[in-house]
Amino acid sequence: MKTRIKTFAASDFNYSDIDSDPLSQVQITSIPGAGTLYNDANTDDVVDGGEALSNNDVVSKADIDASQLKFKPVANANGSPYATFDFKVNDGTEYSASAYTMTINVTAVNDPPAITLTNTDVFIHTWNRSDPD
Repeated sequence: MKTRIKTFAASDFNYSDIDSDPLSQVQITSIPGAGTLYNDANTDDVVDGGEALSNNDVVSKADIDASQLKFKPVANANGSPYATFDFKVNDGTEYSASAYTMTINVTAVNDPPAITLTNTDVFIHTWNRSDPD
């Protein structure tokens, strides 16, 4: 099964500024309790060493625009809500006074069955056929 990955866009943060300053960066103030929030520097959809985000890590708008801010749930997990994380937005001068909460819902998928064999397993399939004699 391929694990679905959510790639965040700047619009996901519902940013607005009274002075019309553009979004500069996002600070993660609490990480999800399930799954992994990460900055996928090489955009390979794999959580490589050093990419998982921690509390107070900052992600630039340039990284968000480059499709690097991602969330990967645990394989075969689902829920609504599945996980949340808190964040503050920055307009290039200061952070928002309060943190906001992003809620992540993961929908279950009906995966096709699969067989995995090792070199010590025996696979037996029995079938019936009509004998013409």
